[in-house]
Amino acid sequence: MKKLPLSAALVSLTVLLTACPGPGKERPDPSPTTYTLTLKVEGVPQASVTVVNDATKAEAFSGPVAGSKTLTLKAGDVFRVEGGAVNGYLTPAAQTVTLDGSKTVTLIYGAAAQPGAALDLARLQGTLSGWTMGTGEVAAYFSEGDDLLDLQPATVTAAGAVNGALPTPTALSILLEGCTFTGTRSATNVGVEFAELIVFSRSGDPLGTVTERTADGQQVARLYSSRGATFRGTATCGTTTLDLDLTLTQGWNAISEEPGTAGQPLRVRSVAPGTRVTLAFEQADQQANVYFNDLSEIALRAGQAVSREAVFTQVGGISGAVTLETKVPGVTVTPSTITLPAVGAQSLGAQGVGEQSALARLATQAVKTSLTFTAAANAPAYNGPLEVVVKQGGRVVGSGTLPSLRVIAPSVSVTLGTEAASGLFLSPGTTAGLKVNVSSVEGFSGPATVTVSDLPAGVTAQPVTAQVTPGTTTTVTIPLTVAADAAPGTATVRVSSPQAGPPQGPDTVQLTVRPARTAVGPAGQLAPSGDGVWVVGASGFDPATSGVRTELTRYVGLQAGAKVTVPFSVGSLIALPGGDVLAMGSDDKVVRLTAAGEATSLTRPAGLSAGVADAQGRVWFVQRTVVGIGGYRSVLARWTPGTGAAEVTVVDDTRDYGQQGGRLVASGDGKTLVYLPTYSSAALRIDTQTGTVTPLGAEVSDQGGSVAISESGAVWFAQHSALKRLNADGSLTTFNELRVDRLFGFDRQNPDVLWGADYTSVLRIDARTGKATRVQLGEVPAGVTLGGGGLAFLTADYDSSGTRQSYLSILR
Repeated sequence: MKKLPLSAALVSLTVLLTACPGPGKERPDPSPTTYTLTLKVEGVPQASVTVVNDATKAEAFSGPVAGSKTLTLKAGDVFRVEGGAVNGYLTPAAQTVTLDGSKTVTLIYGAAAQPGAALDLARLQGTLSGWTMGTGEVAAYFSEGDDLLDLQPATVTAAGAVNGALPTPTALSILLEGCTFTGTRSATNVGVEFAELIVFSRSGDPLGTVTERTADGQQVARLYSSRGATFRGTATCGTTTLDLDLTLTQGWNAISEEPGTAGQPLRVRSVAPGTRVTLAFEQADQQANVYFNDLSEIALRAGQAVSREAVFTQVGGISGAVTLETKVPGVTVTPSTITLPAVGAQSLGAQGVGEQSALARLATQAVKTSLTFTAAANAPAYNGPLEVVVKQGGRVVGSGTLPSLRVIAPSVSVTLGTEAASGLFLSPGTTAGLKVNVSSVEGFSGPATVTVSDLPAGVTAQPVTAQVTPGTTTTVTIPLTVAADAAPGTATVRVSSPQAGPPQGPDTVQLTVRPARTAVGPAGQLAPSGDGVWVVGASGFDPATSGVRTELTRYVGLQAGAKVTVPFSVGSLIALPGGDVLAMGSDDKVVRLTAAGEATSLTRPAGLSAGVADAQGRVWFVQRTVVGIGGYRSVLARWTPGTGAAEVTVVDDTRDYGQQGGRLVASGDGKTLVYLPTYSSAALRIDTQTGTVTPLGAEVSDQGGSVAISESGAVWFAQHSALKRLNADGSLTTFNELRVDRLFGFDRQNPDVLWGADYTSVLRIDARTGKATRVQLGEVPAGVTLGGGGLAFLTADYDSSGTRQSYLSILR
């Protein structure tokens, strides 16, 4: 095919015609690429709005919108518009829009229904959440008057609705009475009472309680006030501290309680009327309790029966079959099974009459039945309460008690002899007898086995069989054997017999296992000596010298060792560091004893009759010196034994230490002394390293006072049976739960143990807590702490011949 060439003019015309179409043939404009999306929010001033591309899931906008906001977005896309939550309003549903033109999306917020009901101070109104018990009644319990009064009306509907006026309590207590208040208050004697709201079935069974809370979860309590008053401040009531901001009106009020954080007080605030509150039903633990109108004594012989009318309360809505049994051996109850109806099925009964007793509140529709109690032919004798136990599914769910039941049957009476009235004191490795009287009751005849129970560890008792005839009493002796390693302690033991009826006399006795002991004669003084202790024995006439002589024995543990006889009556012992002891006699006589029993006579300083040694072996004592013509003055002096001449150093002559000398007490390391005056309470502290004498800071004397000093210098003292500790700041701590008559000192190996005693016992006191372990021993004349730890002490008893005998024991 041939192509025809165009002239230049024709080409130009063709181009021109293409670019300029003729009439009616204009080209259309291109399609737009964006449109606008207007967001509107109605019903709230502002809400958060999110716009998301539905295809790409890309977020096109997210932020607050107040009124309206216009966005420019890609044409043709589909967008999802969501409004955010606004407190107190219903969130509108999300909307999807195709942007095929400019569009507007309106999000309309509606007010949400407010929870609960508006608070009415004088009424309880609202709906109980968790209520499924059918119809019921609600009442207010007031502890001050022990009253239970119905609300008016008291009805709880099947849906849980309640709207009743709160009753007026019959008795009030003073708000914050006994508390320490700091702040401002408009009145002091404001009588108040709290209401505990209890829900009952229509037949009077207690089902649970009502709790009331504000919208933000704070628990609300109803408080009745005798007058209007304001309280702003804090109150400390025992161990509880309250942060108060209360405005009370006369009549009923509502308050909220908000626990503080650790260490912070409990916040108590008034709740304003009209505040939205919700009610909830808190179901009580399910119980089925039995009540009896007739509480008179029941007496049954074997094979006999008696009946009593019983009423059952269904606490917490319990229902279904329950079983009955008694706790008395040989006594049964019939019927043994009771079926409790469902609470919702009970019919309307009488209204509560305002009495606290659950029995008094029960209506005629409550479960009532006659219970028959039967004593079996072989029922043992019994005297005590008759408890009926209620079970469901094998689990105890309630009970009821008749106060007195006597089952009369042949039995024996087992009682202790009068010699056991003061208790039994036994020593390790010994055997003693316990006398028991066995008597016939109701014609019992035959053998009766007597046993002892509740014995402490290490003590055993052999049962004994007595032949009993009617009208007689047989006395048997039960042997008690104490093991050699039995631990000290006291227990209450009981004598009994399988054939015994109710006790007709004393059947228990305090049995004390003493620490191991050894007889030391008529001793009365001790002094520590290294790992042992010197004991002052008997004094007697020495024909060879026509004077007095005294025997001293050193014990290690409970084994006698060295013995020394000194030619005088020993007035006191002074323990020296290293184990030596000074035995002080009359006039100028003093002997130094070593642990091996070597005795060295020393020249005693004038005026030294008693004292204590420091860590350097120097003896500190109060010495009387002559002043002027015929006058005397007492000074604090110090003597170093073994220096030949009895040279004395006067440490303090600026104070008068009294004509009677008082008493010095040393710490275990001898670094600190305390001086107790005889007739005043101006006790002194003495530093043996520096010789410094200062007031103790506590009023204590040698009359009725006893002191112990720890190696850290802490001073404890017993005064008029009260144990006290002198603190570093000068204050005193009194341990009110302990009776301590005297202190022996701190343990040499355990600084947390303080040894003391009362009239009958040795006390091992924990100095960290003030608690004590008591070992009852009888009379404890003397005690000293040992270098190796523990306490050596003396006890005293009268032997079978009536002679007073002392015994040495050691406690660790």
